Formats: sequence, C-alpha cells, structure tokens
Amino acid sequence: MRQRYSFVLTPYNPPAISIAKPHTIGLSAAFRDTYGVDRYRFVVPYFDPDNELIALRFTNDERDQGRVRVYQARYVSAASVFRLFSLDAEKLAGRYMPVRRPLRELGIDEPGDGFVIDLKAPTAPRLPQQP
Repeated sequence: MRQRYSFVLTPYNPPAISIAKPHTIGLSAAFRDTYGVDRYRFVVPYFDPDNELIALRFTNDERDQGRVRVYQARYVSAASVFRLFSLDAEKLAGRYMPVRRPLRELGIDEPGDGFVIDLKAPTAPRLPQQP
C-alpha cells in the first residue's frame, strides 16, 4: 500500500544549516540572506565534542588556519572536518537551526559572530527510505 502524504506550502523557510551524507555543510538561501554570508569565501569550523556543537566562523582571510572553502556561497565540502573530528555525516544528516553568538562568548578569540549548530537537535529528519 502506498503511503499518502499531505503537503502544505510553508510561507517561510527559517535560516538553516544542513549536513548531507557526502560530507557537505549546506547553507540555506534564508540563512545566506538573513546573515549576509554570501560575501565570504571561507568558513572556519570549530567542534565542541563535550556538547556536540559545531560553530562556523565566516572569513575572507586566506591565512586563517583550518579554513574551508565555501562553494557558490551555498555549501562547504567538509570531508576533512568530519574525518578530523570523527563525525559520521550519514548519522548527522539533517537540517539544523543555527544560533548566532559572539565568537568571544564561544571561547574563540576572534572579533565578530559565529553560528552554532547543536548536533543533538536536527530539526528536519530525513524521510524514511522507500523499499
């Protein structure tokens, strides 16, 4: 028996960051528009293993250590980040609502803000696989 769906058009997509199986971090259009991150070429990811949080700091400085290139202002190919922190992209795949925080509040000695996602709290789980 085929499963029935009842879709409703959502009037607003909140700013979100997603993690996809191919080790990418996606930046939604609403996230890019809300926070103006289109103007950055790199992101520096940070990981808090105790709290299972990822923080992203956007930058244009090619000298920033740990930087990862942002492609087409839409996604970050972050295989090295997932490997370095032993994160399973397949298990973490989903949509996350970022929280904007001053970097210094996060213990990162840099000016500006970072965006934190809680890996324990995806907001849009994937649909079940079809047989």
